[in-house]
Amino acid sequence: MKLSIRLYYKHDLDLIVLYYNKNFKFKKQLKQTLLNFAEGIKEIIPLPEYQSLDNTDIPCRDVQLHIVIEEQYVIEKLNKINKFQRNSFIKNLFRNRLSDLCFMAYLEDYKVEERVEEKEKEEKWEEKEKNIPKQEKEQIKEEAEDDYKVDDDDIFGMFEGLM
Repeated sequence: MKLSIRLYYKHDLDLIVLYYNKNFKFKKQLKQTLLNFAEGIKEIIPLPEYQSLDNTDIPCRDVQLHIVIEEQYVIEKLNKINKFQRNSFIKNLFRNRLSDLCFMAYLEDYKVEERVEEKEKEEKWEEKEKNIPKQEKEQIKEEAEDDYKVDDDDIFGMFEGLM
């Protein structure tokens, strides 16, 4: 039996990150999970070591992979699953067997370059902010607050022409 597994970028980013992780044999682990499931063995799959990836390592597209299952007892188990729900079942089974949730897909390292640039700007600003004397910071804060102060006369003056 040849299984076609589809990982969708919008819904399965956690699994896509594992698929592209060089320290994790995704197809081998997925097949082993199916074999163990058919035998009634509930194994725990350890997550690989965190691997920092750049944008080029994870394309913004879906992934389709194929696994060949030759073991008859596995084929019989898989045939009991509704045909149009098999893909979802296999992905959920695999997620269930992982030792932890794969949050690394959602870390900033995996986001587009724009976020990296924003983060660098934030860090530079924070560094500059550290070097500003406390007295100067307070003065800047007071000036900013004064800019936003509005008197009651100003508010009523804005509506004078409308009444």
